[in-house]
Amino acid sequence: MERVRAGPDTVFNEMMAVNEDLQLPYTMDAHQLSNPYQAKVLRTDVNRAIPSYIPELLDESKLAFEDAFKVTDTVLGIADIEVFDTMTHLIARISNRVIFGKDLCRNQEFLRATVRFAETTPLMAPFIQWSPLFFRPSIFITQTLFEIALLRPEEVEGMRSEVEDALESEGGWNKAAVDRFYKIDSALREVGRYHGLMHFALPRYAIVGCELADGKFVPPGSRIAIDMKAIHFDADIYPDPNRCDLFRFSNMREKNGSGNSNHGFATVDSYYLPFGAGRHACAGRFFAAVELKIMLAHILLEYNISYPHKVNERPRNIIFNGAIIPDSKARLVFKRRKM
Repeated sequence: MERVRAGPDTVFNEMMAVNEDLQLPYTMDAHQLSNPYQAKVLRTDVNRAIPSYIPELLDESKLAFEDAFKVTDTVLGIADIEVFDTMTHLIARISNRVIFGKDLCRNQEFLRATVRFAETTPLMAPFIQWSPLFFRPSIFITQTLFEIALLRPEEVEGMRSEVEDALESEGGWNKAAVDRFYKIDSALREVGRYHGLMHFALPRYAIVGCELADGKFVPPGSRIAIDMKAIHFDADIYPDPNRCDLFRFSNMREKNGSGNSNHGFATVDSYYLPFGAGRHACAGRFFAAVELKIMLAHILLEYNISYPHKVNERPRNIIFNGAIIPDSKARLVFKRRKM
């Protein structure tokens, strides 16, 4: 694991593995392929500017949810929606508010075009790792909502109370407050551990022959990857690994000190691999973490979440060519809370 994670590109090359998976010379514009500036922009300019994006993310979240959660039953006052497709469109809109501004992010033709690109992803499962900024977050938030809908009322109320306390103590919606949404952050990280995005992490192409720590030899020209499930379900790393415990990491924070960011959603290490690891870790994960926490906090404060009548179990994931995708037809019921 460490040899693959930390190995130089001259030994284990990530980009060659990506090119082979996606046939990028044929599916990507040549200029983009020769000048992959996006990761650098995300790591520097975008990450530094995240605190200034929060007012826009919150504003667009409020408007977007109002548009998306139209009441479908006027008697019960509920919105019964297909979660995955709705969240994909919402994240496209909210992310694009920061990237392109108000007018374009609300342009339905533009949104349909950007989402259409992501909608082909289930047919090209390896692409999930390299998909648009809004596609992976839509998987995370969908899976998290499916899990929150299973919680006891007092557990959901605990998540709400933490958000309210953070907003009050930090003076409203700002980076300091969002950083204190520990239970939401924990839920997202646990969803990444338990459900994940792919069965395999850190795909690499061996440029030269290399011997691993256990003595296995990887010949040049070989493909190699890490079995993510073997790590995420290792009981020596994660006690009771077969249980999806949304508060696993917030409990760890509480035990080790709430300021400990080692258990944060956007933190990568050798035992948590949805975002990759090392220098090739997902550059957009910090932006995604803030966006998702704002969206989930807004949902928790404004809505009660449940499964439709007579649905009493969590929707099963779709597994295709190593990708793990939530059921795109599964529905949840959102009912505005009485404040």
